[in-house]
Amino acid sequence: MDIQAFSKLIEPIVTRMDAIEQRLGRIETALSGLTNVNPSPFANPRPTPTASSFPPPVVPQKRPCHDTNPEPGPALRNPSARYQYRPVDVSKNEIRILGLDPCINPSDPITGIILHLSLDSLPARHRQPRFVFGSPDNVHGYNALSYAWGKLSAPGGSHIFVSGGGSIAVTANLAAALRQLRGTDARAARSLWWIDAVCINQDDVAERNSQVALMRRIYASATKVQVWLGGEADGSGTAMGLVRKLADPPRRGPGLPEVDHPYVPDDVRRNNLACLAALFQRDWWDRVWVRQEVALGQTLDFLCGAETCTLEELTAAESALGDSLLHLRLDSKRSDMAHVPRLMQANHARRAEGFRDLRNKSGRGDHYIDLCTLLLHARGCKATELPDKVFGVLGLADPAVYGLKVDYGLLPKDLFRLAATAIITKTSSLDILGAAQNVDRRHSLPSWAPNLFDPWKAQPFPTDTNLFTTGIARHPLAHKPSRHRFSPSGKTLTVTGQIFGRITHLGSPVANHTHSNQDFTQLLTSWISFARTSLTAPQTPNGSAPKTFNFGLDAGDFRTPEERCVARLLFVPRRNPQRPDTTKGLFTFTSGAQGLVGTTEADASYARSLLAPEAWSVVDDGRGVALLLEGVRRYGAGRTVGCCGRDVGLFPEEAREGDVVVYLQGAENPFVLRKMTGGYLLVGDAGEFGCFFFFFFSVSRCLRADC
Repeated sequence: MDIQAFSKLIEPIVTRMDAIEQRLGRIETALSGLTNVNPSPFANPRPTPTASSFPPPVVPQKRPCHDTNPEPGPALRNPSARYQYRPVDVSKNEIRILGLDPCINPSDPITGIILHLSLDSLPARHRQPRFVFGSPDNVHGYNALSYAWGKLSAPGGSHIFVSGGGSIAVTANLAAALRQLRGTDARAARSLWWIDAVCINQDDVAERNSQVALMRRIYASATKVQVWLGGEADGSGTAMGLVRKLADPPRRGPGLPEVDHPYVPDDVRRNNLACLAALFQRDWWDRVWVRQEVALGQTLDFLCGAETCTLEELTAAESALGDSLLHLRLDSKRSDMAHVPRLMQANHARRAEGFRDLRNKSGRGDHYIDLCTLLLHARGCKATELPDKVFGVLGLADPAVYGLKVDYGLLPKDLFRLAATAIITKTSSLDILGAAQNVDRRHSLPSWAPNLFDPWKAQPFPTDTNLFTTGIARHPLAHKPSRHRFSPSGKTLTVTGQIFGRITHLGSPVANHTHSNQDFTQLLTSWISFARTSLTAPQTPNGSAPKTFNFGLDAGDFRTPEERCVARLLFVPRRNPQRPDTTKGLFTFTSGAQGLVGTTEADASYARSLLAPEAWSVVDDGRGVALLLEGVRRYGAGRTVGCCGRDVGLFPEEAREGDVVVYLQGAENPFVLRKMTGGYLLVGDAGEFGCFFFFFFSVSRCLRADC
């Protein structure tokens, strides 16, 4: 008899023994809680039989994390008896795994077992699951949970009762996730999970440092990353149903019947809008650690209550929501639009789109991402501790390049400055300066260091655009390595750049992210008027003609030179001439096994039939206006339009007339600087200006903070 046949023969026996021992352990644990006596040896069930239990070679290790004994703990199953963690073996890159017991009654206490697993003992990661005994069973053997911590339960609240005694306090949100995820078949084996709040001793700083450094391996080695968005609330069941519908619009094409969308009443559409927006406002989207968890997971599933979906479906639904909002005249002052600010925030954030981009850049853990991009993602996130805004994404960056180590003993202000110093030094790029937005030097930070303490004032301008997609030609210094040096204290940065000019005039007031479409439409109108005045100003004495800013943007989209000017400042993409049929709408759908489906106006019409109330006056001013409005919402909030000589640009709201606009060597976008004694303060990034066939004056100046 060959090995494969023998393995198949004894596999049911091994599985049955495992189930029997787990049931005995749960029974004994329950009895010990009732009688207050020490549990018998069954409370610590023996390890699952492995290949070493039989004459070699017999059975491959099916569940590696069962290969070690469970941790000991206090004898009493009592919430007041805290579980005592056994130290992990750092030399073996050891982690803990929670074996979650199934239950019959959903109200039963959450019970499980803590096991130790060496990551070094795991086999090499496989792109596809390995098949064992004829069924798909990934050899990694455990799942990783991605969730928002939430608030810790009150005394006597939610706990996990660990086999052998003792309990671990968990938040109400985590308890709800575990109740949903544990099986309901008492005969089934435990499900195996890595959960940061349970598997890391949060009271041991040294252990936290070592375990956080292993996060990349932990999530990359998991069979699946399960995202828990939260329990059923705010119409989440309706929202999840909409997600699946919007991601799979009715098929159209030659030979298929014409699609006729059923009529949906306005009250249903308003409810759909509110439910879908609430789904994208859940706490999970803002948590910093989930960036790494999503980017590294080999398989990714989303769970909200009892409903499931994929990231691709969420991205399509989010884009559909944004497209529908762009075609509505929304006014937050109306009583039937009380939730409009929530809708505006959901549209601005584009959360699912950001997660998809991170996941694509990382190749599910196969590629590193530059730390500058990661910190730009992290600034708008929420974290239990501020250092997590760096450590929560550090596992996605190349440690050989940046050399940063996890150390919760560092003060946040020092950590943020050190992170920026490492990025500038190792990459010779100054794009991280766009994350500063701190001309007042709050929190004892230099004006050039990323201010991860505060929310974004304005969304940073993109740094990866190109001439083909936007019509924007980068200045000559953008692709050269930066010339920089730091003072001995590390608080003063000296860089080399070229002066473009000084801000001579600033325009309209600044909008914020919660303003309605009506407010942004008025802002856009004032910007176009400002651009028209600037572009049609009389010629200067030297005879220079006003700029038209027609940098390859489609004339059919933007009807006037001033519209094209504003579109360029807002990084509005131009139409791809090679794929004219796939750019009529504003979002891309996925459709099950059929993969990506070309975006069409019919798809957008289907989305609006579900989400856009007719009473809210659907806008139909053409593609150009919709694109401009989208650009204003994304990059206009927190900025104002102004002039630098004869050139129109977008400037930070803190900009003043007389501030200097410069192009720095090693930075994609221009920056606004403010002169001070001995150097300059960094005000923020600015929108692009005209073509770069003009004369520069080379300067070398300090972006100076208190030393």
